[in-house]
Amino acid sequence: MNITFKKRLFIALSYFLAFIFLFGFWTLLNKGTTLAEPYKGNEKLQSASYAPFKYDESPMDLQSGFKIPQERIDEDLKLLSEHFESIRIYSVVGLEAVPKYARKHGLKVMLGIWIGADDVLNQKEIHTAIRLSKEYGDVISSVVVGNEVLLRRELSSTKLAGYIQQVKQALPDTKITYADVWEFWLKNPELSSQVDFVTIHILPYWEDIPVSVEDALTHVAQTRSEVGAILQNKEILIGETGWPSEGKMRGSSSATPFAQAAYMRGFLELAQQNNWNYNLIEAFDQPWKRVSEGAVGGYWGIYDKDAQDKNVFFGEVRDFKNYQTLFLLSSFILALAMLIQLQKQILSFKLISYAFISSILLALQFNQYQIAPKDYVDCLRILTLYFAFTLLYIEVLLQYCNVKFHEKWTKTALNISVFMFLIESLYLVLDGRYRSFEFYGAAFMLLSFFVLLSNKQKSVIKTPFIKFSAITIFMLAIALVFIEGIENFQALIYALLSIGFAAILFQHSRHEQIQFIYKPILFTITVSILILLWRNEFFTNAEYVLICENHANNIQCILRNFIGVLLTLKALGYASLAFALLFGIFQKSLLGYIAIFSSMAAILFFNANLGVITLVFVFMIFIIKEKKLTFKTNFLAPK
Repeated sequence: MNITFKKRLFIALSYFLAFIFLFGFWTLLNKGTTLAEPYKGNEKLQSASYAPFKYDESPMDLQSGFKIPQERIDEDLKLLSEHFESIRIYSVVGLEAVPKYARKHGLKVMLGIWIGADDVLNQKEIHTAIRLSKEYGDVISSVVVGNEVLLRRELSSTKLAGYIQQVKQALPDTKITYADVWEFWLKNPELSSQVDFVTIHILPYWEDIPVSVEDALTHVAQTRSEVGAILQNKEILIGETGWPSEGKMRGSSSATPFAQAAYMRGFLELAQQNNWNYNLIEAFDQPWKRVSEGAVGGYWGIYDKDAQDKNVFFGEVRDFKNYQTLFLLSSFILALAMLIQLQKQILSFKLISYAFISSILLALQFNQYQIAPKDYVDCLRILTLYFAFTLLYIEVLLQYCNVKFHEKWTKTALNISVFMFLIESLYLVLDGRYRSFEFYGAAFMLLSFFVLLSNKQKSVIKTPFIKFSAITIFMLAIALVFIEGIENFQALIYALLSIGFAAILFQHSRHEQIQFIYKPILFTITVSILILLWRNEFFTNAEYVLICENHANNIQCILRNFIGVLLTLKALGYASLAFALLFGIFQKSLLGYIAIFSSMAAILFFNANLGVITLVFVFMIFIIKEKKLTFKTNFLAPK
């Protein structure tokens, strides 16, 4: 038996053990948790919110001619009729067939009328709802005129009351209500006199101060009691309550399958004890909601997007049902390291350890990326990160084997990673409400950078942009903890990883000069304050809803409506991208400052997905521009 064979055999045996440990890790991670089951299935639950959209379909598709297959509605309602007495829908346009199939399967319907700022669309909804209510009077138990209209600040309570009265007069024998978050009923108690019963939404996860799943039921009981005490002699329906199974941790509120099952099972027991009327949100996962609400918005369903039971009410709860897929992916990543070691005949336990840890981190990050994408910008960002991760992983493996990787690819991987890390940190601080913490990818980058830069790749990140990124990432990490709170352990993990990453970057770029970037930074801070002041005074100020209803020609109202249209079209984000590209091409400082202004406008007016990317790009161009100027000045200076 020669030495080469022995070495390869030892490497193969080492990886065999690594694969066994890997399988054990994923098996352990998928271990089920048993919870009490107050709902035994022997009687039906009251109601659940229903939307028939699957995968990336959305209500917006209805405006472009998309029609929901009636067979799907038939199948969905057949499934829901096994466990529910009623369903709630939020709009009637495009969903006209729902009452027909509800009748077929013995379900009642809370018929929703979607009310917004457009009176023409509102009237279309109202007339359709009135027609359906008269045709299916035996099925439609009540009509909900508007959903969270006051929360969205689209109408005043006075205007909303007018729509409610219009429907009540047309349907005198049907119960009429309006639905909103509980606090907006307390802010507008006069609206309760306009409805037959009050519909309140209590979502502990979404509270301004998030409530943990452990305290959520107490919060629901206290809130229900508070609303009942103020709106006396009024029947109350909890029109939405539930918990997400995936997504960002907010405060101490974690979004996991376990948390969802624990809350929902506990709520059913509490509702039964107190004889509450309720509607659960929601029947099926709705991935399209990720666009506006991030990953968490798409995963409130009792069933997933394929109508598979998520064990919300019955059975063991598992956080990683797809553990077999994740095991296969991590095995492939680990196998790549094994093949390189076998080929190079280098036995390195450091390499095996790095590959083992990386395979788990990358698989977990892949799992999160499956859940998290908001739109095409996010998808492009994720693909870019996959590219950088691949280069980093291969580079570290080759370095352990004493094989030189092409310096161009090394620079590309390192610079893309820094650029994307900075973008993600800005997202979490400036637009963090709906964004998950991608700390698995952050941990992989930190580990890979530590390995690479502790050896011979130090020179590739000695640039002013790296130093600027290091300082910015560090400051954003501190801000993140301040915003999210120390009770959010996911935020703490991401912040610690960010500080470690920033420390590595700063250590290798600390001698670079970046004083010249202070002017763009001060300009960014100044325009941010001005934009925020205007936004809070005129755009998000609830008082302007009533003002603009009565004085539509007011210059502030015209500007307010114009910006609203721009937001819908994501025009602010596209404008910031256009100015950033122009600055990149012509490198004129004026274009750079315009690009900063447009980027901050996009970020602060809810087009942050593109705005943050362009902001980082603009600062990078400022630094490159100044570096070129410094080089030219030094080159031409007299010796």
